This record gives sequence, C-alpha cells and structure tokens, in this order.
Amino acid sequence: MNLPRLLRVGAVQALLLVPLVAQSAPTVFRITESAAPGDIIGVQGDGFGTNPQVWFQRVVGTEPSLSPQTRLTVLNANESPGFVSARIPAGQTPGLYAIWVSDGSNFSAPTFVNQARAWGTNDLCGLEVDSGRVFRLFGRNLSVAGATPAVYFVQGGTSLAATVTPANSDAYMLEVTAPTGLTPGVAYDIHIRNGHGADYGETTLPYSLTARLSTTDPFGLGVPWGADFPFAANVYNVTNDPRLTLHAIGNGTTDDAPAIQHAINVANAAGGGVLYFPTGVYKILGPASTNAASIGLKSNVVFKGDGADESILRITETSQYGFGMRGPASQLGFVDIGVENTTTGASWGVKIDNNASRIFVLRSRFEADAGKVLAIGPCSRILIKDSTFITGPGGEQLYLRNNRDLVFRNNIVNWYYTRVRVGQESIRTLLEDNVLTRTAILNGQTTESGGFDISMCDSMVVLNNAIGRDGDGALRVNNDGETIMAQGEYNTYRDVGMTTSATATTLTDSSKNWIYDRAVPDISSGHRYHVSIVAGPGTGQNRLVASNTATTLTVSPAWDVIPTSESRYVVSHQVQRVLVKDNTLTENPQGIMFYVHSMKDVAVVNNVLTDNGAVWLRMRDRNSATPPIYDICMDTLISGNSTTNTLNWYNSVGSKARMYVEVNNVSTPTAGTHIFGLEFRNNSITAPLPNQNTGLAGEGFGVLALMDNGTPIADSSLVQTLGVILQGNAMTNTTDGVHLTTGAHDTIIWNAILSNVVSLVLDSKITTAAAASVATAFGEMTGWWSFEGSNSDDSSGNENNAIQIDNPSFSTDAPTTRSLSLNGTGYLEVPEAKVITLINEMTISLWVKGSTTGQTGYARLLSKKDLSTTDPGWSIQRNGSGDGFALRLDTSAGGNQLKATIPGVLDDQWHHIAFTVGGGKVKSYKNGVLIATHSYNHGAGLLPNGLPLLIGASHAGGYRFKGKIDEVRLFANALSDAQIVQLYQNP
Repeated sequence: MNLPRLLRVGAVQALLLVPLVAQSAPTVFRITESAAPGDIIGVQGDGFGTNPQVWFQRVVGTEPSLSPQTRLTVLNANESPGFVSARIPAGQTPGLYAIWVSDGSNFSAPTFVNQARAWGTNDLCGLEVDSGRVFRLFGRNLSVAGATPAVYFVQGGTSLAATVTPANSDAYMLEVTAPTGLTPGVAYDIHIRNGHGADYGETTLPYSLTARLSTTDPFGLGVPWGADFPFAANVYNVTNDPRLTLHAIGNGTTDDAPAIQHAINVANAAGGGVLYFPTGVYKILGPASTNAASIGLKSNVVFKGDGADESILRITETSQYGFGMRGPASQLGFVDIGVENTTTGASWGVKIDNNASRIFVLRSRFEADAGKVLAIGPCSRILIKDSTFITGPGGEQLYLRNNRDLVFRNNIVNWYYTRVRVGQESIRTLLEDNVLTRTAILNGQTTESGGFDISMCDSMVVLNNAIGRDGDGALRVNNDGETIMAQGEYNTYRDVGMTTSATATTLTDSSKNWIYDRAVPDISSGHRYHVSIVAGPGTGQNRLVASNTATTLTVSPAWDVIPTSESRYVVSHQVQRVLVKDNTLTENPQGIMFYVHSMKDVAVVNNVLTDNGAVWLRMRDRNSATPPIYDICMDTLISGNSTTNTLNWYNSVGSKARMYVEVNNVSTPTAGTHIFGLEFRNNSITAPLPNQNTGLAGEGFGVLALMDNGTPIADSSLVQTLGVILQGNAMTNTTDGVHLTTGAHDTIIWNAILSNVVSLVLDSKITTAAAASVATAFGEMTGWWSFEGSNSDDSSGNENNAIQIDNPSFSTDAPTTRSLSLNGTGYLEVPEAKVITLINEMTISLWVKGSTTGQTGYARLLSKKDLSTTDPGWSIQRNGSGDGFALRLDTSAGGNQLKATIPGVLDDQWHHIAFTVGGGKVKSYKNGVLIATHSYNHGAGLLPNGLPLLIGASHAGGYRFKGKIDEVRLFANALSDAQIVQLYQNP
C-alpha cells in the first residue's frame, strides 16, 4: 500500500483533474452510484447546456490523470435542464467508472460510479473498537465483482490493514476484523477500497473509531463497551445478602419495591454491582403520584435472574400515570430476567432517559397487558438482544427513540397495538434478525398501526427481520401493517421559501423568523436539518444546516453552485443513510413505507413481501400549511425486492402489489422538484388473478404526481419527479406495468420483464392531446443509430457500429439534429451480431423522408434478409410502385409475408414509422397511430441467418433507398401502443 498517496488521494485527484474543468464548466450534483455493464445511469446538476454530452472512462488506477475517453449516448431528450441519462457500454468490464458531463465546450469534474462508500459501523454499538474485533461496515459498492475489498486504519503516518471476509460481505456490507496493534485512546480514520481504481476508488468513513484495550466481556455482550462492567463479580442476592439491611421476598404478593430500591442504592454506593433475583415473582407496587416512579434506577447496576420466566419483576396496578422503574442510569443491564407491567392504564414498566449510556437487555422478557413495557431515550450505546417483548390489546410495545448507537438483535416481539418505535430520531441503529408477530384479532377487536418506526433517523440498518401476522382473518387496513415505516417529520420544523440572497456557505430568506417560529431549531437541539434547492439555479443541491439566525442558514459544506433569488429551497429533517435489506414481510396491509417524509441516501434491497403491502414512497406538497410542507426524495435505490398479492386481502392504495413513488399535491402545486436520483432496479411484482386493481392506482410500478383527489396534475411544465430509472423490473398479472403521470420528467424504463401484462405503460393525462409524462425513454434497445455527430455509430451501448458503403452523407434536415442522407447509391452495413438477431419478438422504429421520384420499386429501408423466400429474415420494403412500406417476414412457415403496409410515406415529408412483431401479430404505426394489425406464420421464428443489417439497401447492396432516414431503433420486444407514441413524440 502506498501510504503517502493514500493520505493525499483527494488532493491528488483535484490536482490531476483541474485542467479539464473550465470556469463555466457543468457541475454534477449527483450520479447513479452503482452500475454494471449495460446499466442505465442518470446524472443531475447545473450548467449542462442545451445538448449535454456524457463521457466515460474505466479507471484502472495507474493513470497519471483521468480524461474523458468514450462518449456515451444520451437516452433522454434533455427536456429538463440539468439532467441527462446514458448507458454504460454492455461489453465493458466491471469496475470504477469516471463520468463527465460536457456542454459541448467545457467538461465537468469527474464523478465516479461504483466507488466504495461506507457510512456506518452500526454493530459496534458505539464509536470504539479493539484489536481483533469483528464488525461490519455498511454502505454502497463495498464489494464489486472482479476485485477484492480492502480496509485500512489510518492515523498520522501509520496505516494498519484490517482483514476483510469476502464470504460474509456484499455490495452493502463488509465483514471486517480490526487489525492488531491498535493503540488505545487513538482515533483512527477508516479508509475503504473495493479493489477497483486504486486511489481513485478510495473513500473514508465519515467518522473515526477510537481504539481501546481488548479486555474481559463479563456478560458476553459482544460489543467493545461490554468490558465496562468491572463490578460484575460484586453480586448481591436481594433475598438474603448480609450486606443488605432490607431483603426482597419474591412471593408475588409482598411489595418488594422498597427492598429493591435499597439494593440499588447499596450497589451504586459501592461503585456498582449485580442484583441477583432467585426464582420468584417480585412485586413492585405502582407509584402513588402522577409521573413518579416506584423504583429509581441508578448507574452501575445490573439486574440478573435465573431466567426470563423464572425470575420476574411484576409491576402492579396503580391509578396514576407513572413508572415502575425509571432513571438516568448508565452501565445498566437486565439479564435472564422478566419484567411484567400488569397495570391497565398508561403506566410505563421501565423508562431510562436523560442521556444515560451503556445499557443492555440480554435474554430477558418484557411484557405488558395494557400498559407500556420499555422506553429508552435519549441515551447512547444500547444493546438489546436475545429477548422477548409481549403486549396485550392496548399495550404499547417499545419506545426506543432519540438514541445514538442502538443494536436491537435476535429478539421476539409479539403485539396487538401500536408501533414498535425502535430507531425513531436515532443515529447509528441496527435492527437485525428479529421476529415481529402481530395478532390480527382478539375477541373481535381489530389491531391498529405497525412495526418498526424509523422516522427521522440517520445511519439505520434494518436487516433480515421477519414481520408477520398471527390470529384469524386479515388485519385492519387503515393505518395498519405499516411494517417498516418512516412517517412525518415534525411539521413545525419544515419550511419552504425563495432565496433572498446567498453566499458560498449561507442562504438568506428575509421573510423568515426562524429563531422564534422554530422552522429550523437551533443546532443545539440535537436534530439534523438540511436545506435543499428544488427549483432555479443550483437545483438538486442538499446541505446540512450547521447553524441559523432569524433569517439566515449557514450550510456545510459550501454550495457547488450558489443559489440566487430565483432559487426555491426546502428545509427538512431527512431520513438519511438507511439500508433496509433481506427482510421478510408477510400478510400486513402496508409494507415498506416512507410516508410524507423527506429522505436521502436510502437503499431498500432484496426484501420479500408476501401477501403484504407495497414499497411506497410518498412525498407531500402542502404550501398552504404553516409552515409549508414539502418532502423530497434524493439518491434512493429500490432493488431486488419482490412483492406478491395472491390472497388479495388488502385493497387500499398502499396494500396492493405495488412499488410506487408519489408526490401528493394540494390544489396549487409548488413549482419545484421532489424526486432526484431514484432507481427501481430488478424488482418483481406479482398480482392476483383476476386482477381487479387496475387504472392509475392499480398494481405495478408507479411514478406519480397527484392532486389530493387522486387525479394527475395538469401542468406538464412542473418537474415533480426527475430522472427516475426503472430497469430490469418484472411484472406478472398487472394490467399495466408502469404508471406515469404529468409531472414525471425524463423517466427511463429499461428491460422490463412482462408476464400476462396488457400494457407496459399507463400514461395518465388530463387531456388526450399528448402523453402525460415528459421525455420518457424505454425499451430493451439492441441497436440505435441516431446519426448524431454525422457518424453511423450505435447509440444503444451495444457497439453495433455501422460501416458506410459507397459514401452516404449526413444532413441537418432531420427530426433531431442530423439524419442519414442517401442518394440511391450509398448505404450502411451493420455486421452480424447476436444482439441484433431478433427471433421471436421485435420492434423497428425509424423516421423516413423521401419521394417516389427516382425510387427503386422495392427499395429497402432496413433489411436483415437475402433475396430467398425460404431463408429466415426480415426487411422493410416499398410496395412496388406505391408510396408505402410493408414489413416482409420469411420464416419456416411462410416466405415473402408482406404485412401491415403503411401508406403515404413517400410524400417528401418526415414520417415516423414503426413495426412490432410478437405473439403471431404484426402491427404497423405511422406518426404514432396504429395503421394495421396482421397475423403471420411464425414457424421457428426469424432465426439467426448470419447476415448483416443493412440500412438503406437489401442483401448485397440491392434495392437501394433514395431519401433521408433518422433515429433507427431496434428493440428485442414488441413495444406497446403507448410506447410507440412516446417514440414518435420524443424523436
């Protein structure tokens, strides 16, 4: 390892790349973080110009400097300034990719795809580590195919290599063993590489870890601070220890609260101790006054029993709202013991608060009939594992809120009522390997509300949990089954406005008074607020609010592009750095939901939802509220999830087999963008049969901007969602695959996998004049010859570049910027390639301008066919002396099948024509309108024939076309009517 270069990697990159960046260069704010060869990427920023270019370089790491090498094809129509999408070449090697945006003259600084990035060490349950400790790093691109990850502990001039266990690692987490030789008390920066790109691929964990000595962990907690209980050997038997002047009885009837309090006081005064409760029931009579506690908890005390069902602390009835046990107690634990709250009111069983630290619950049971069982927060370093939590109807389960460094692992939770508030408003939380079961019906009473509540959290991992249903019948739908849920920032802490002025590190709105109406609380409140630019110069930037005055926000880091008086901003308390992975959700009406909550840097990956609600992201726009509400979604990945709805129990919007992002507007939507950098990749949805959930709110994938009444917004100029990517998603039994509305701009739908789906796209609109969504790109393109730049290269990313034969030329007379101009002699030849050998289904789309004058009788626009009628193949050919074109198909079941003629093409005007082949049908379209549908004899299909694809001629250069051709596209599937309209409207 080259340590000096490692430590200065950021400076190295900046110095090497400065020559490429001009003063007025484009600025990139975000890019698709992960991409394999052939994947679609989106880039969003500022100053892209009217015709942005995307450039590419695979970074090995030995380059003395980086420079744009390959120009990628822009997929979207650049309808929305500041966004562009492209495709990584399909034949590219996996690795670290550098991406530049150019406005035609200037290049942006490079941004990286597949760069390792770690944001959390959540299972350390704190910011300490000892030599030899096994822990995990959580983040993105931590492991990428073709290379081995590496992790280093760096301090000053010292770098120590950790050990990575690849078998227990993936793109989202690395299992790491801390190196030997760590110096106790020293803070180490953690450097991460996934093995690609050397120094260019290296990043650093956003916080340091402090080393500590490896010493005895007396309770087997498995976290570094497990050694912080030196008093573990000082054990007090609460029933007979001679050091205690008052003893507990444990008969279930005598009030043992005074004896327990006495034991706590003695152990605390001695510097700490373990209170041992032999098998029995220890009654704790509830407090006599409101908000009082029967037992005051103190630091350095551990409660230990003979087992969760043998040694029981039972809190009994009180008429007052109070606490069985409460206190700001650090170094506190419950091990092998049961705590029962048998009160019928709102009393708490145990509450620990006031910034206590190092709290654990191990192999214990907390249970309540109607009261509440356990509340912890605000506190830090909390470990709860191998325990059971049970509530009856009306009881509240857990209230673990506003904490730092919480691990909740391998627990069983059974409940009837209210959320399991684990992780809400917390930082660095791990919820792993838990089983949550909700009873559906008890004596006819339905249950309400849901599972994990992760609202307003930062650095959250929800991993491999099972959340299901027990009891007879379905759960109540309304607000129930919110299984993994982030809901609602504090309304009074949000705000929306227009910038009055700004500097490199500030934003001022002279109309505000933030100190008093607390739209942005003082930084000392402990909440982390962010300001995002959603319209105007600098749109897409997101910054932490470091401090504020009445009218000015100070941001960190500095703006890349300083906002102006035309810039609209939003203040929000975002869910940030969240991984929801490998969870199993069964028979809950709602699913994984981010509901009216701003979010950034969230990955929802490989979860299985069976007869369960949706993956649903809902952003709200309430500009009439005080202060206004405006939710945003940035840099979010929904990947590898599956949802099925075979029982069809739940029929509300959030309960169907759906994966949706939705912007919900009031009557007058705010002029701003809510969604940036959202991806749906490789998910699957299976709907029930017969599928009754149709229309805009039906099952499938959705990118929606809706009014309160559920109708689409009317103004297509409002960019509500920008650049949503849907790639490789499978849909089964959904009437429509993807639902779009007005306000969805530059959506990319790629390589959809359909089974029993009527239409890939439902494009909902207010009028019938045009499609609702704007500049949608879609399909599985096998070839795309756009003739931009006056060349014949393949723009699909499949590298099927054409050879120019007999000097064809290019013209500015085109539906776009350049077209292929043929005078009856020149043509193009694309060598035979597997990717353009379309056998069973295909779509052919192109623009044509020509006349009958001087035209060959059977002129070919496209041909992958010899002149035989028995060899398989296809061509688009003129119908003799007429002005139209037909698709000719030659198969084993029939030769020279001329189908679906499109008339009136050769009239010296530009026309868009398209043919689809699939399911034994040929459809033809002219200018987006379906012209004809014919059956044909498919036989064995078109089969590979070893011939090139010719543009403007037939086999061996015969039947050459005279005129202009543009935007030739081939797809490996039969596109829908709506998709053909999109191709026509977006040349």
